Amino acid sequence: MNTTTGARNSEVPHYEFIWTNKIIEHITDNDVTIEEFEDIVRNPEREDSSRSTGLPCSFGYANDGRYLICIYKNIDELHVEPVTAYEV
Repeated sequence: MNTTTGARNSEVPHYEFIWTNKIIEHITDNDVTIEEFEDIVRNPEREDSSRSTGLPCSFGYANDGRYLICIYKNIDELHVEPVTAYEV
């Protein structure tokens, strides 16, 4: 299991992403990198809830211009578990 740290916003100044090998493989199969996922969740263009799961999601642009959705679970105030990400 890999854990990376980032700053979300003024309300949650610190949190950690909880990465498993399975989810890393899943998002990279969708041509999304760990860095892209974390950047979009940290600094989203838009936030919403997934229509299919109700989980929180963030939308944003990757450096190459693709518009991505990143879906995740809030484990607690400090921990985020990535679920999936893909181009929309």
